Amino acid sequence: MASRKPKRESGSLAGMLGVGMFAVVWVGGWSAGTLFFDGFIAYFAYQQWRADSYPATTGTVVSSRLDSHSDGEGGTNYTAVIRYSYEVNGQVYESDNVRYGMTSSMRNDAQRTVDAHPYESSVTVYFNPSDPQDAVLQPGISGSELMMALFLTPFNAIMFGAWVFVFNAVRNKLRSDAAHAVDPKREGNPYRGESVYRLRVPCVGPFTVGLATAGALAFVCTFLVGFTGGFDPSMAYIGTVWAVVLGAAFFFAGQRALSIWRGEHDLVIDEPNGTLLLPKSGKRKQPMTVALNDIVEFILQIDRETDSDGDTHKHPTPTMKYVDGNGKVKKEKIGRWSNRDAAEHVTAWLNEVCTVERGLV
Repeated sequence: MASRKPKRESGSLAGMLGVGMFAVVWVGGWSAGTLFFDGFIAYFAYQQWRADSYPATTGTVVSSRLDSHSDGEGGTNYTAVIRYSYEVNGQVYESDNVRYGMTSSMRNDAQRTVDAHPYESSVTVYFNPSDPQDAVLQPGISGSELMMALFLTPFNAIMFGAWVFVFNAVRNKLRSDAAHAVDPKREGNPYRGESVYRLRVPCVGPFTVGLATAGALAFVCTFLVGFTGGFDPSMAYIGTVWAVVLGAAFFFAGQRALSIWRGEHDLVIDEPNGTLLLPKSGKRKQPMTVALNDIVEFILQIDRETDSDGDTHKHPTPTMKYVDGNGKVKKEKIGRWSNRDAAEHVTAWLNEVCTVERGLV
């Protein structure tokens, strides 16, 4: 059964400007800050990895102490200051670099480092053969690098989620017609006048589900690990935590992908059985089946929501009017589409298909 696909006008200039301002100001600012710290952590992780291949020599600790200073918010930060001397090719050097990058500011972690390097003790020093002045006591990737990556995961999840939102918003605004809003799959035997249409109702995609799961779990685990293992946990501990975070993210993303593949988010118009099936969506916790003969019409309803900042957002929502078992006309929201043009196209398509299937034209 062919259906008309009304032409969609270009997205409004105001809508494009709104998306542009959001992308530049909020997404741009958040991304810049997040990528800066990502680069910071990645650079020092690389330095640590490279130091694992440095030649080693024996050195002596010439100073070992625990420093403390205010963090400006009523708390105290602690730093292990370990100074050591070592000799390379007859030249004596001194350094206070324990490892590259940030070190834990927690007292217990810093005190452990001081206790492990007492005054006048011998230490193994790993030095850069191209620049012997560049040396560390603890080469290689450790729990602290993975802990920092865990800390940044929620920020990265929000950043990637915002990129997906902006990409989809711009793509929808730039499309020249609304035919993309309706891409039904047709099943059954059309030669016998039997048709089954499947139309995907908008839902959260697998990528977003995975991001949200990883971000939420990483947020919780950052505090859990910080309180139980410090900010330099053992590799076994932080490795297990990362396995849980990534495993859960892939599991729930896979579950969503499987549910989409199974058609659990599809609106189904079943001509042989004379029914329309609405999938779970929003406040509709279970699929809903309505006889085609009980459908009155489909209308476009604009839902308005006010956020915490007092801004009102409009959501175009195709809505079904139908007669229930008591003879009363009720409304049931189908789902929220990306923009008004797409929602209007969906509403028109549903009215056309369901009217023909009911044999009213």
